[in-house]
Amino acid sequence: MAQKFKVMKRVAATCSELPDQVFAELIEELGFPALVDGYEDFDGAGASGPTIEISTGQMEKLTMTLKMLGNHSDLYAVFRKKAVWTFTGVVENEVTGEKVPHEVTATCRLGGITPEAKNRTGLHKHDYELKSIMAAEISENGKELFGWAWGESPRFAGVKIEAEDDAILGLV
Repeated sequence: MAQKFKVMKRVAATCSELPDQVFAELIEELGFPALVDGYEDFDGAGASGPTIEISTGQMEKLTMTLKMLGNHSDLYAVFRKKAVWTFTGVVENEVTGEKVPHEVTATCRLGGITPEAKNRTGLHKHDYELKSIMAAEISENGKELFGWAWGESPRFAGVKIEAEDDAILGLV
């Protein structure tokens, strides 16, 4: 089996509220949603031994960040509006040269626009925050890695990890 060493090389972004625009070549950084399971510490009154962590069954909120070169005044019209953002990257296997798409789609709001300080010699940049994510999908080469929408159980690699819980609760 060939080794895999996959690196994202380029990325482009689109926003449903700006259908005629593609943001590409200007994206300096893209922070994909961090998938973090929620845990609480449990000391076990009177029990000896270390504190343990117990999963709460809830994931932490999803957010995304974006840093782009230049001044994108058209994004001010999208501030606080619900929109579907799609980020498509080119992922290349450094060993084989194979290139595949990596895509993140999020239904969310542009919740932060932070201009960086402009210095005399550097290019001006802006940081953007995508917040209030109500649905998100992450896929690579058409295969779902993560999917979730508010009110639904999350899917990892196409599998609902809480399917048994949903059945017990009568949610299916």
